[in-house]
Amino acid sequence: CLSATMECDILDTLEQVGYDGPLQNEETLVKACENGLSSPDYVNLCIWLVTRLKPLCDLEESITSGDTDGLQFEMSGLLKELQCPYQGLVSGILQEGLKTKKEYLQLMICLGFQQMYFIVIIHFQTNALLQELPKDHIGNPVLKHSLEIKQWERLEKINKLLSSEYECRRRMLIKRLDVTVQSFGWSDRAKERVDCMARIYQPKRQSLAQKSSVGIAHLLAARDDICNVVKTSSGSSRENTACAVNKVLVITDRICVPAIVLSLTYHCVSLP
Repeated sequence: CLSATMECDILDTLEQVGYDGPLQNEETLVKACENGLSSPDYVNLCIWLVTRLKPLCDLEESITSGDTDGLQFEMSGLLKELQCPYQGLVSGILQEGLKTKKEYLQLMICLGFQQMYFIVIIHFQTNALLQELPKDHIGNPVLKHSLEIKQWERLEKINKLLSSEYECRRRMLIKRLDVTVQSFGWSDRAKERVDCMARIYQPKRQSLAQKSSVGIAHLLAARDDICNVVKTSSGSSRENTACAVNKVLVITDRICVPAIVLSLTYHCVSLP
């Protein structure tokens, strides 16, 4: 009866932390726990839980898939760092290894409940910080309705497709930026200052990531003011963006082949 309660608690915890692997029902979970560290599914679940724990509590220890002795050593260090309440696990996993289904269930409870604990702590800390902010400081969320699991999965796929497209665009724009900056060094006067230009440009260039970092978390954090679209050419925007560079017209000779972007030639003509 105690074992059945442990299994139900573990399954509930896994569901709450977003686990979607093969051990989502009692039968497969029990079988994996009976096989222990010799079960790839059990080991992969432990690795998944630890990977999720690391950013929550700055874990130093980690688990990597390997031989049983290596896994036992890593598990022992991990349980000590997490201050596992099951003292028999910490000492026994190195001395004789875990042998019973109950012990492997306890190990899973330790990892799963630790994750839930830190999530709850972060939730309360976040709420406490929100209470200190002025009223309506955060604003209303863009996403006002709860979504089902299939809808979240669909959103994740859409985000991956958009991220792939944005990455392609960013790569093209960064390449065009590189070509433009290189063109500034074509004159004889500029060739004498190439090193100086590189020292200024390269640090800023390296900070331009090619891959998008936008994910579902950004959607959850987005406020409804993100829907307010302001044209960059509007009068209010131009008050802050107008500069002497805007008086230079850049004329580009383009060939209708994307690969020819590298050979673009720029002619600068001063506007009247």
